[in-house]
Amino acid sequence: MTTHWIAKFSSGEGRPIMVKPWLVDGQTFATDGSMAVVLDEAIEGVTEPEDAKTAKQIRDVLKETNRLGGCRVDLAALKAWCGGAEEAAEGDCEECKGKKRFKCEICDGTGRYECGECGHEAECQDCDGAGKTTCECCNDNGKAMIQPKVRVGKFFDVLIDRNKMARALACVSGDEARATIKGDGPIRLFGAGWSVLLMPMSVQFSDKVTESFP
Repeated sequence: MTTHWIAKFSSGEGRPIMVKPWLVDGQTFATDGSMAVVLDEAIEGVTEPEDAKTAKQIRDVLKETNRLGGCRVDLAALKAWCGGAEEAAEGDCEECKGKKRFKCEICDGTGRYECGECGHEAECQDCDGAGKTTCECCNDNGKAMIQPKVRVGKFFDVLIDRNKMARALACVSGDEARATIKGDGPIRLFGAGWSVLLMPMSVQFSDKVTESFP
């Protein structure tokens, strides 16, 4: 397993292609399903896919990262427009507010339940008599990974999450990049030795736009 920064662009779960970074044809690839980052180098600790299907999926994505054409983009200006990159961070579970448990709705927190037909009172089976139920979102931990807020912007008239782009651009260097956009496919941004693919956002976020580039 690599400790390189590219690892944070893998989701760590889901399909094999998203679990961790992979090395294919001399390029290091990572994706979380909504964006992908490609580096033109082998990274220590990153291995080749374990099955042919995953390797093919990655090669299909890599075809989208060919660096021909595109319009010039001032990288410093784009980074400034995106704003600071925010990462997911641990915080109080938003569902239980860090309290870990809820009052049992079946017994109203008493731990006992009265049968409506026979009047017999027994231990509540839903909470096992505890009067409280475990928060399923944090699994009785009280903590959860809080995702950063979406920052909607228009990049060449295409809706994107500026924070997602900022996360990728914070890790790459250079004075300029080039960008290509094809229909409703991913935005392709590339520079010297790197490429970023970012899926556009749904039009339902149009009223959330606060900034446009260029």
